[in-house]
Amino acid sequence: MKLKIILLATAGLLTACQHKNADISIYHDENGEVTVTRTMTASSGAAGLDYQIVSCIALPEDWSGEIAVSGAATSEGTAYSVTGVEDSARTELMNRIRTLPGFDWNCFSDEMRTYDEDDSGTVTYVFAPDRENMTVLTTLGVADADGDDDNYQNQIVSHQLLATETTAAHWQLRTEGMDLYLSSMIAAGDSYFIFESDYSPYGETITTTRINKDGSSLIETLPYTDGIYFLNNTYISMGFGYSEGQPGSFLQYSTDLENWTEAGWLPSVQQLMYNPATALYVANVETASGPTAIYTSPDLVTWTSQVSAQPYNSRYYFMANGNMVAFANSGSHRLFLAAPGDDSWSEISYGENITLRDSYQTTDGRVHMISSGTSDSGVRGVFYGYTDDGENWIWKNTGDWDNPSELSHLAINEQAILAWSYRSLLLSLDGGETWVLTDADDIAPAIDTIDIADMDVSLGSVKAYGDQFLFSTEVSASGETVAGLVLATSDFSDYQVMASHQGAEVLTDIPDELFLFLSSYESSDVYVYWQPDVVPEEPVPEEPGTEDPTEEAPEQNPGENDDADNASGGSSSGGSLWLLNLLLLPLVVRRLKIVSGESKAAA
Repeated sequence: MKLKIILLATAGLLTACQHKNADISIYHDENGEVTVTRTMTASSGAAGLDYQIVSCIALPEDWSGEIAVSGAATSEGTAYSVTGVEDSARTELMNRIRTLPGFDWNCFSDEMRTYDEDDSGTVTYVFAPDRENMTVLTTLGVADADGDDDNYQNQIVSHQLLATETTAAHWQLRTEGMDLYLSSMIAAGDSYFIFESDYSPYGETITTTRINKDGSSLIETLPYTDGIYFLNNTYISMGFGYSEGQPGSFLQYSTDLENWTEAGWLPSVQQLMYNPATALYVANVETASGPTAIYTSPDLVTWTSQVSAQPYNSRYYFMANGNMVAFANSGSHRLFLAAPGDDSWSEISYGENITLRDSYQTTDGRVHMISSGTSDSGVRGVFYGYTDDGENWIWKNTGDWDNPSELSHLAINEQAILAWSYRSLLLSLDGGETWVLTDADDIAPAIDTIDIADMDVSLGSVKAYGDQFLFSTEVSASGETVAGLVLATSDFSDYQVMASHQGAEVLTDIPDELFLFLSSYESSDVYVYWQPDVVPEEPVPEEPGTEDPTEEAPEQNPGENDDADNASGGSSSGGSLWLLNLLLLPLVVRRLKIVSGESKAAA
């Protein structure tokens, strides 16, 4: 890589810092240049400390050009700009311990300065990419005099640099700066609705932002609400209020988010659902006397008490035959069944010493359950069960392993069943007949020059999306976050990096749309995954004795590898992360390891 560096001003930053969200997708300006910015601010406890800030950028090794490094910061409350210095020692170190095949790290450092907890700073890189679709990675942090606090090696963020918004598949920003500390977010219809509470001397107000694939907008016509549902193609607003001195919920409904019809009042609604088998709305309410109850309604106006409800935060599943299954996923962790017309629940038996961990209902109506403990026959392990009618359950033993209570989450698509915890994975590719046990270190990338034992890889979430599984992971070393990685796979052999940013989580609640949620200490940003339409090529008539030289262009999916060449014909080493196998990062991905040399068979 031929690199000419223009050192302007670099930022003074501090330890005990908090990173602001960085842009993961950046477009060329009218001069063909991009501006990549990283920002940190001090947290409490940083007063009077001396540090040297260090910022690094990883550029494709075949890229050449000029890069301008600049910044602005405060030291002990005084603003300053200072020319940074190429740091060859730290450049060598980053290329050794954070090796990225196809990329070269370049690091820059400032002089030692004293910082207070109110200080902050920004570093900026300006340069011209030599291709329409290129990826760089950056870090930003500090180092102390004796090298004990070198957090600049971590907080790796990927930035996809594109000529235009339609150059290639990427994350497109839909809203930024949401105050999540005072916010809640609900998926309804084709949109996410974010409710921001604002406390003022005049009382609480709520601002509602609607986010979908087309952008974000404020909803001015939404009634005052504590929550919104989208059930049976209807938006339902639920606001807290009193009726005849009794606390409860006022319901209003709309099909267009503009015109609202008052539906009436219910005792305090804990959950609102819809049962397609009976065509009834179902509400879990807390009555004035204390006990919770299930109410049903055909129209959201007339409600009838049906059966007592299960403990707060229980999950309810509706079967095609009209049965209702309740999973008390707090407290007792038990399963219950109520048939149409029943005024009470019957408990579903599955073993006295088994604890239910998680449940999931697939689009075919089947309810899946993962549990752990000791069976009535004395077998200790993890157990997978499912039912199609709520009454008849099939349970399978996934095999014995050391600590089955760790597995507590479930993710399912048509290809696989995946039970997981923050450190472990249990996978079945044949409907629960055989199982493979692995841990997070084997599906998340590892820096190839550091033994994986020195890294701590944890799973924040696992989501099923089409034929893909999407992993939100955190890779850390010595208590510092190296990278927050979003990975995608369909075969559990090859994994694709979809983004590198601490606090990144994929949202899959909207059908056929993929959103990315970035959260920092200060605010949150929401992106949508955009990809160009793929038009199949016209087949070429096959000549006798020859083969058809064309194939239909495959539909792009997150997690699938595209062609090795990017849109501008550049090499894959500098192309978008969407085009690259994880091996580029070296973030080396390993295949699933088989416990004891063989997959675990269900008993």
